[in-house]
Amino acid sequence: NMTVGDLLKTKYKVPPALKIAMMSTNECQMRVLEAFFKIFGATCWLTTSIDALIELITNGTDVHEVVVVDLGSVGVAEEALPFVNKVKDKMKPASRMCVLMPMSGKSAVVSVLPSTTYVFAKPPKSHQLSDMLTSLSGMPVATPKKKELLVDRVPEVTHLRLLVAEDNKTNQTLIKRQLKQFGIEPTVCDNGNMVIEALRESHYDLILMDCHMPELDGYGASTLIREMEKDRKLTGNRIAIVALTADALPHTRGTCLAAGMDDYVTKPLRKAVLKEVPD
Repeated sequence: NMTVGDLLKTKYKVPPALKIAMMSTNECQMRVLEAFFKIFGATCWLTTSIDALIELITNGTDVHEVVVVDLGSVGVAEEALPFVNKVKDKMKPASRMCVLMPMSGKSAVVSVLPSTTYVFAKPPKSHQLSDMLTSLSGMPVATPKKKELLVDRVPEVTHLRLLVAEDNKTNQTLIKRQLKQFGIEPTVCDNGNMVIEALRESHYDLILMDCHMPELDGYGASTLIREMEKDRKLTGNRIAIVALTADALPHTRGTCLAAGMDDYVTKPLRKAVLKEVPD
């Protein structure tokens, strides 16, 4: 059976081995976008500040075909324009900017952006991102009307299949509310055993994995998932696993990577991550 990733790659002719630099203070948003871009074989660099982004795109040897800038990370609207200009001035000629903007306060910034800039209301739809990647190959894509491009409504669904492994009901509610802003209705599992059973039934592009759960914890579940992938007991592309942990100790990331996870974010979720979730 074809996975959603296989269908996307069949529909959209995306150049191979794209390099994408991203800047946002919303960790969950970056991980979701990273998982989506990886479906097409892209390599992503994630940064959380303007200085880190500029350092990456100016001093690195790689040419990033796309530089994704989250204007929701900037703060008040009047700060957005110099922020965009500063990044734009440092970008290499072959790079294209993709701006993610809140639903309100866009007009002043949009009016001065280069015509080659991709502008999407947050959260971006999967077909918008796919069209953007396709356009880099020179292939024609359907051009949305200006109103639809700049003031697109929040999508109700997305192609990205996401599983949340979390035993705490309060955390489950918070994470589900946040992901809903991306049009994602995740599958939620209370422990690692439920995760394994869910993967036997269906393929997922990304797992947000709590490290400490009853019966089978996140470390054990991640290790088992990688073994199942190696033995071809799971279909589809390699599943991205991002740990959810309350630990912020220096060794935490190493422990997560050793278990087969790709990265981790700390709990509780920060206000910066949740500030765009409506009450």
